[in-house]
Amino acid sequence: MQSPEIQENLTRLFQDHRVVFWQDPDAEYLESIGDLVPDAVQLINLNTEPKLKVKVDLELGSADQRYLIYEPYHQPALEDDWLLNIRLYAAPFAADRSTQLLQQLGLESMTLRDHISLRKKFFASKARLNALKKRVIASDEVVMLDRKMMAVLAKCETNDLPSLLISLYQELAVEGSLDSDSVSITEFAKFGLEQSFWQQVETLFGYKSEQPSLKNLLLSMLVTDLNYSVGAVPTSMQAIRLPETSESNVVVCLGRWRDSASYSQTYDQLSAEAADILKLQEQLASFQTDKLFSCSGFMLIEQLIASRLRDQLLAEADSLNEMVYCNRVKERQSSYWASKLLSDNDYVCRSAFQQVYKALEVAARFMALTVNDLPSFSDPTEGTALYQQQFFKIDQYYRLFCESCGYISEQGWDLLKPLLIEVEARYSQRYLTPLALSWGKLLEDDFLSNWRIESSLNQQNFFERKVSPILSKPGDRRVFVVISDAFRYEAAEELTRELKGSNRVSADLESLLGVLPSYTKLGMAALLPHKSITYKDNRVMVNGKPSASLEDRKQLLEAVRGTAIKAEQFMAMRKDEGREFVRPYQVIYIYHNQVDAIGDSASTESGTFDAVRSSIRDLSAICNKIINSLNGSQVFVTADHGFLYQESAPADINNHGRTDAADLIEKKKRYVIGHKLDQNDTAYLGKLADTSGADTELNFWLPKGIGRFHFIGGARFVHGGAMPQEVIVPLINVRQLTGKKAKVAVSRTTGVTVMGQNFRISTLRYRFQLVQTETVSERVKPLTIKVGLYDTTSDPEAISNIEMIQLTSTSSSLDDKVQDLWLTLDNRTYDTQRRYALVIQNAETGIEEARVDVAINLAFSMDFD
Repeated sequence: MQSPEIQENLTRLFQDHRVVFWQDPDAEYLESIGDLVPDAVQLINLNTEPKLKVKVDLELGSADQRYLIYEPYHQPALEDDWLLNIRLYAAPFAADRSTQLLQQLGLESMTLRDHISLRKKFFASKARLNALKKRVIASDEVVMLDRKMMAVLAKCETNDLPSLLISLYQELAVEGSLDSDSVSITEFAKFGLEQSFWQQVETLFGYKSEQPSLKNLLLSMLVTDLNYSVGAVPTSMQAIRLPETSESNVVVCLGRWRDSASYSQTYDQLSAEAADILKLQEQLASFQTDKLFSCSGFMLIEQLIASRLRDQLLAEADSLNEMVYCNRVKERQSSYWASKLLSDNDYVCRSAFQQVYKALEVAARFMALTVNDLPSFSDPTEGTALYQQQFFKIDQYYRLFCESCGYISEQGWDLLKPLLIEVEARYSQRYLTPLALSWGKLLEDDFLSNWRIESSLNQQNFFERKVSPILSKPGDRRVFVVISDAFRYEAAEELTRELKGSNRVSADLESLLGVLPSYTKLGMAALLPHKSITYKDNRVMVNGKPSASLEDRKQLLEAVRGTAIKAEQFMAMRKDEGREFVRPYQVIYIYHNQVDAIGDSASTESGTFDAVRSSIRDLSAICNKIINSLNGSQVFVTADHGFLYQESAPADINNHGRTDAADLIEKKKRYVIGHKLDQNDTAYLGKLADTSGADTELNFWLPKGIGRFHFIGGARFVHGGAMPQEVIVPLINVRQLTGKKAKVAVSRTTGVTVMGQNFRISTLRYRFQLVQTETVSERVKPLTIKVGLYDTTSDPEAISNIEMIQLTSTSSSLDDKVQDLWLTLDNRTYDTQRRYALVIQNAETGIEEARVDVAINLAFSMDFD
């Protein structure tokens, strides 16, 4: 500092203070001090003046006299400081660079002056100094000051060591390898901070090495984390395990790293590299599955868990405890490697793990339904009731399982292939075949000639019995009819559950008994308003007019002030366009075609179940648009027919129907229509007049069971026959709710609370019990939460690992809604008088769901660990 600047600063201090205490420990200004004293200020040089005399002079001197006390040496210890009382009320002053930096940083401890002098290269940059100013607080000491300097160099947002370490590993990940050089470590060395860094790492994690490296530190941390989870790692890993006293700090640090949306990909990358270095694949066989369940360290372990859960399901298929198994699988769905809150990357396909666990869960439920023989039924009404109550679930679980398997296969995973073989065999041998035999007995009796079911409306009576009564009521009524080609009952049940979860909407599923043969032209005609259905060649005529095209149907609907539109055209309309479109009409038919369009071709039939998934999304969107944008209050969702589909093509194919006889007007794999067809040992014979109400003498053959006629085309997706999956046609009655009903019908997520009160934590690992407050249903959605312990002072800081938990119980039993949660604390000193908190957040929104105060008083015995 230049002399004029010194005099100016001193003069400014004396404007408000009687005494100024100048500390100059290096005696830089000893010879020139006399020339720097402002006018009317008395200099007291402690190098020549006795301290007792100084004390007396200041106490007895004039109150108007200004004094500059010059101290050209280091400040004495408090107990040896004769002038301590004066020092405390005097204004401090210094002109050396280190002291100036102390003052600029606002640090209280003058003992830091020498430390700052050691770091003078860091302070040579104004940008670094200004960045550090924003982080420093007055009470910072050497360790924290060094760490904040490191955080500035590493561009780490926070100043804690775990966050700093994660930033350093991010650098290695960007460089591509654990063997890469860390730019920040190089910077630490340049500015004299590297030794301090490794000392702090040793203090927190117990890592000590003559040649420390980020690579070896991570290997040790991962092994320690694994040891904490499984109890004991293999002997080959024991040498690099960190001390037991540091385990909790390691667990919390790695947990925070995995929990970070910004840095989790770094963890995925480097942990995979570490697994290879540790030769983890060779060690996995020695681990017990139950102990692995709490481990999140390596993707290889998640793969092992998935494999063992698959093997368990195959081994216990007929004796499995469904609830216990499914709960274990659901637990994995909220694991780190299967988290829906983190994205896929080059190192892990989380969506594939999600699909694996979804497949295992539905496969377990499928197995439970196929353990015993199918319940018998004696008439069509009983058989239909059983299908709608129970059998449809087998079709649904089969579809969901195959859907997940398809996705997993696309990722190149063969994990579920053995299970797929078992599921496929059961679906055919334990379900389709016995169902076909039981249902076939009804067809062989008088069902085909008496085609009706007490509990279901015939499809050809839909408009007359469902739509007309609504239109006949007083007022301006409007009905929307959404028809999805080949949308079968089990898929409609899933759609119904989804619609019930929409606000201000009610949805009820029933069934129609579809026409036979169950094919598009006849099914679509049956759903139109009509007085007659007839055939002209192979064309289906409604009221004597064609009915196959959209324009044909528009003309037929004009008679009831109706119109027709394709689903994609309808969804492309803006809100105002949609309202203008529907205004003139009281009936709007919306035609949707995904399943049949994909399934009915040999080249695309393998995508049938994907088409069902798309259809569920589409139909839900259509219904919500009608109700929320067009103020529609009544929607029917139905189909022309259902379908049969198997992943493997069935071997049972009949050869009947191959003839090109002139009396055949329609030939498909599941039906043949013609004139005067004869009885056939391998086919059912029926009359269209009996099974569709058509005014015709045409009759048909249907192959028995799930057989197919041998025509060109795909064989896995078929329709046209009389199996329940083909003829039990869904009808969803969707309505807009108003008034009190609308207020009640609002979707929400379930809540969560913590069992107990007055929590006092005395160990590093502590168990909480969380309670799901509401049963999951159509209106009450599952909730995924993030839970951890926090220091809730001005800047909340996690002091434990963060756990992800799914609250999905559909049980009304309180016992089924309770989940144990184990959290591990940072091994640090805790203020026994401070209140810490268990914080529960919605994992998707970040909104706080619950907060519980806790006290932490770690057992004194831990001081000796």
